[in-house]
Amino acid sequence: MNKLAMNTYEHNPVTAVGNVAVCNYKDDLTDYHVGADAKLIHTSSRILQTGGLASIFTGNQQQSDYILTNIDNVCHFENMSLRLNITNLDGTNPAILLPSQYLLNYFEVLMENGQVETVYNHNLFYDNLYLKGSDEELFNNQNLYSSVGGFNGVAYGSGVTIPASGSAIVYVDLPNIFTKCPIFIKALQKNIGIRCNWHPTGMYSTSLSSGIRVNDADMYISGVEYEQYVQSKLLTRYRSYDHMFGYYDPQRAIIPGQTLSATNKSNVKITEASGQYVSQLVVFIVPSGASGEAQFNFQPLLKLDLLRSGKTIGSFQDVNASWWKVQMAKLFGTSAVRTNNVYVIPFSKTPVESANYGIQRGAIYMSTNDILEMQASVAGTYDVYCLYYRFNAVTVFKNGNMSVDTVTN
Repeated sequence: MNKLAMNTYEHNPVTAVGNVAVCNYKDDLTDYHVGADAKLIHTSSRILQTGGLASIFTGNQQQSDYILTNIDNVCHFENMSLRLNITNLDGTNPAILLPSQYLLNYFEVLMENGQVETVYNHNLFYDNLYLKGSDEELFNNQNLYSSVGGFNGVAYGSGVTIPASGSAIVYVDLPNIFTKCPIFIKALQKNIGIRCNWHPTGMYSTSLSSGIRVNDADMYISGVEYEQYVQSKLLTRYRSYDHMFGYYDPQRAIIPGQTLSATNKSNVKITEASGQYVSQLVVFIVPSGASGEAQFNFQPLLKLDLLRSGKTIGSFQDVNASWWKVQMAKLFGTSAVRTNNVYVIPFSKTPVESANYGIQRGAIYMSTNDILEMQASVAGTYDVYCLYYRFNAVTVFKNGNMSVDTVTN
């Protein structure tokens, strides 16, 4: 047995590939080990926001930062959320909040050597509704996440109305590279930062309130803590071998101002994903120039196909958009796939697991010749949104530095 195998301990299972420890996929089959699980506990930590909160939701786009230091009790991150205590400053009119996923325009994951990842509000919407295990989970969370519907046939929209001079607690999940890759956090030498870029007002355009205030915006991180001797063994292994992880990084591309017909198919070229290894392509349209709640005013499509050099990819020619929902119902765990006008072209046979754990079970390299063939239900000018998950190789080096490299063709 080689030294690498002797130091694995199943707490952070890897396979030796040359001089690199390649992380095993984290799913129900590979992640469970009764001996390892007996030597860990589920734990949480709280991070306070740095800087003031007074300028958030005051009509301009503000940032706030969180520096993830002194989290000694969390060895692997599994969830990261903001807990917002919001007060309606208007003594007469109620405040209608946007769904929590849209309280942020986007957030960034930073390390001392630069930006690691950018996650947009549409990615948060998709993660919250499509990458969950069941409708029951969505139902139990919707009040705290300031949203209703998006599943079980109910339209997606606002869920929290704060009465005049009242307050509410709202959560925002921040799924990212560190919650989806089982990296041993204590092996990293650089500080992790989260930069939140907020929506200007945080409210629906129809809200009559004069404004809202964020009183508290603490970050909560949950994950796993190992016994000290396990941590020592893992740190020794990380200092002895470079560790590599697979991760499908969520991306967003917007193709603005597309004139779509209701009687004929239109071609929309997508080049942003060119040369990247993609597990799934998510497509939806909203009225052109959408902002605020109009960003999730998803409009129905009659036809949707992905063509390369005039030939369909992974389906038959002249595809009805409803066919993708039939496929999605077999691959996703929630009824969001039947509720929203959001269409997924899956290349992985396990798109949820690919996005959550980096499991490679089907993907394609996108090319500069890839074209979306679309027909709208109602003719108009639309912004075409494409969310796609590209495969990245994440490496934690023996010296504690980390790199994220997109796998290209």
